[in-house]
Amino acid sequence: MSDDKKKDDKQDDAEDERLEFLLNYLTKSYKLKQEKWNKMIGVDENRKMILKFLDDPNQKMLLITIPSTGLLTPFTSFNAQIKQKFTYFIRKKPDAVTMENFRSVLTFGDMSGKPIEDLSVLVEGVFVPLMSNPANQVGWPKVVAQDVVSHVRTFKNTVDQPFSSIVHVEDLHSEAMKVLPSSSFFFGPLLDLCLPSSSPLQPSTL
Repeated sequence: MSDDKKKDDKQDDAEDERLEFLLNYLTKSYKLKQEKWNKMIGVDENRKMILKFLDDPNQKMLLITIPSTGLLTPFTSFNAQIKQKFTYFIRKKPDAVTMENFRSVLTFGDMSGKPIEDLSVLVEGVFVPLMSNPANQVGWPKVVAQDVVSHVRTFKNTVDQPFSSIVHVEDLHSEAMKVLPSSSFFFGPLLDLCLPSSSPLQPSTL
């Protein structure tokens, strides 16, 4: 490829509105300076990785974080380097990303680098008190209220296990990808949680 062709390609990349969208999101999320973005996108490998994710319907995720190196860094899978807050872009359906379908094709947001610890705090401080409060169970059959509280407490106990016994997030993701049917991309069949002590509720009982 000639130098002029490479220059034109880089100029096209720089004008890609999808990259501008990513930059704007990261700027708000990390209070990111333009310099960090320029350094990251200026690395040919990083630019190709991001554009491939946007263009290739088979690419399922893009993760962007600022590791201990202090450099904005993209990844396409979970790994040991991600120990702090990261931004995720996960493909919901196998389509190339455009500015017109960005939000319908991708789900995106931020996640703590310590999701298990944060989940434990959330369950203990929000879910357990919320679901156990009788004021929030008005109109529920007693057996349903008991089952919901039981499920929440069981979940809390699972989360509170010693962290050494909890599967790492990258291992969890790897296993999840194995069981999800490829035909449904990220979304497998819906799962119904059966309340063991109760019969199915009719609409009139809710």
